[in-house]
Amino acid sequence: MMKNFLYLIFIGSVVGLLIKLFVFEIFTVPTASMEPTILRGSKVWLQKMFFNLQKGDVVGFERNNEYFVKRIVGIPSDSVYTEFAVKGSLFELLKPKSILFLTKKYVFYKIPKKGATVVLDDTNFAFYQPLIERNEGVAVNKIINKIFVNNLESNTYTFKHNYYFLQGDNTEGSEDSRHFGLVGENQIKGAIHF
Repeated sequence: MMKNFLYLIFIGSVVGLLIKLFVFEIFTVPTASMEPTILRGSKVWLQKMFFNLQKGDVVGFERNNEYFVKRIVGIPSDSVYTEFAVKGSLFELLKPKSILFLTKKYVFYKIPKKGATVVLDDTNFAFYQPLIERNEGVAVNKIINKIFVNNLESNTYTFKHNYYFLQGDNTEGSEDSRHFGLVGENQIKGAIHF
């Protein structure tokens, strides 16, 4: 009798672990960055299987071993821009219809799409290098005027993952892609249901 009971507990634990790892997980939203849509401390359901990443979706992603919740506002092949003077520390999603003319000097970057090849140069190296090194696991260095990809001189790189521009609904109180850059699909753990 006791043997059967322990066996049932073991099977239940394994099934529960598999569901948490691969199907869904419930977790607490750690910040106020999605307010008023999702309040800090709210419990949300992270769907880990059978989800498509589309503009407007709310997703859970992992960064520095912590889960965060943000909305997808930029998808692969969209453009982001930064003021030239900022040198990559603050990015905004390009909304072409809202920009009639530019009075400042901006630098534009394409959000990488899996399989897309980018030519690395002085204007985009600082933007793409962290993505390639951190998310793609490839060493990229610039020595004087030459660029090296995995210690071989090359000025092109083909991306292995799709990337997304994520932003909190509480735009004034959200640390998001405007601050830490794009998020790779390999970091996104699932779609959020609330």
